[in-house]
Amino acid sequence: MTFLTDKPVAISGLQNRLAEFYKTQSTFGIIHRYLHKSLLWHRAGELMERIGISERVGIVPSWSWMAYHGDIRYRTSDLQGLNWENIKLTTANDLRSDAQNQCILTAPLGQILKSCRIQELEDTNSKITNGEGHLVGWIRYDCENEDDVERLGCIAIAQHKYPNHDWAVFGEDVDTWRKYADVSWDEKLVQGDFHYVLLVKRVASEKEYIEEVYRRLGVAVIQSRHLSFEPALLARVV
Repeated sequence: MTFLTDKPVAISGLQNRLAEFYKTQSTFGIIHRYLHKSLLWHRAGELMERIGISERVGIVPSWSWMAYHGDIRYRTSDLQGLNWENIKLTTANDLRSDAQNQCILTAPLGQILKSCRIQELEDTNSKITNGEGHLVGWIRYDCENEDDVERLGCIAIAQHKYPNHDWAVFGEDVDTWRKYADVSWDEKLVQGDFHYVLLVKRVASEKEYIEEVYRRLGVAVIQSRHLSFEPALLARVV
């Protein structure tokens, strides 16, 4: 493609066909019928490059893979039996640049507990460990790494719950997150429920909204006990 900023326009025809096939809406490559899984795309290769502003479509929102240059993958086919969280996508019906402010993802904002630590690895993934050094999460950033948990927020997309907290009963389910993350680690997550989340970072506040404005940084799988959510605090991801 001669100009990367033409990516959303070039793919819009395919996007419209997919929306027609699934009898749903689609916005910047996100299929509304499968909203949660569509948002869980992640980087497949090296760190990606953020595409600039397009004269034809304006700024593509950070939660869309159309906003980046680089390979992506989903690996969501194995994500079964999850509790999908309450998120809202407010969208326009087309790609007009004067409608971009309507393409906003809104959801409760969560935080990773300060006792956790982020460790960047050579395979471009990052580990989250607790105070005892045990693995409690995985991160794959899109474009830039952030190793300070206090600067990160998260949007919960789904939760994997284990009623009995006895993972042996569930067999291969314990490794479902690993198939999604596509990592070769031998290390296992500490037993317990865990969340699939979008990692976000605050970029601005808007006085006319009760929500603060954030942009996506990547995706993560994090043990639920190491996350804190404030339902009254909403994040607007643009």
